[in-house]
Formats: sequence, C-alpha cells, structure tokens
Amino acid sequence: MSAQKSLMGRFRESDFLYDFKRSPVTVVSFVIVVMLILLAVFADLVAPTNPFDAGSLNLMNGFTPPMQPNAFTGETFYLGTDDQGRDLLSAIIFGLRVSLFVGLTAVILAMVL
Repeated sequence: MSAQKSLMGRFRESDFLYDFKRSPVTVVSFVIVVMLILLAVFADLVAPTNPFDAGSLNLMNGFTPPMQPNAFTGETFYLGTDDQGRDLLSAIIFGLRVSLFVGLTAVILAMVL
C-alpha cells in the first residue's frame, strides 16, 4: 500500500462527512437544494404548463385566484394566474431553471477569470 492515501480515503476519514451527517439542519438543507435542482432540471415534466409557450396563453384565465376554478374555463391553478392567464406555479418552476443557469454561469466565469 502506498504511503499517500487516496482522495476518497482522506474524505471518508475527515470530520466534514461526520459533521454533515450529524447536523439535521444541514441534511434537510441539502435535500431541499437537491430537490430544487431536480425540479429545475425536469421543469418540462413537472410544470403543468409552459409559461413561455404563446400558443397556450388564454386571456380568459387572467387573474384567476389561487385554488379556485376559473369561471370561464373551469381550470384550477394552485398559485393562480397573472394578467395573461399564465400559471404562476409553472412560471416559478421555469424561473428556477433560469436562476440555476445564471448562478452556475456566474460560478464558472468566476472560476475561469
């Protein structure tokens, strides 16, 4: 066996992993961040509608309150709609994708420069 330990061997013996698993706040925060990243990556599959698709806009859905069926179309939106009938939940999910892209781009540019 070589005198130098492998990187994974040093990581397993470090206090970081031990402290990480023992702190419930850290574990819950990590799970939330991973869930948000997965939500952003799979936004097309999770979001009810695409807020950027002009063909799916319905002005009759404008200003629908949260969790109440629309009087004209009968659709129910969890967070309501904006003035153009776009689902706010879908807009937040797709906005999460944009925010994740901007954040990762900023980190990569900072590392390069």
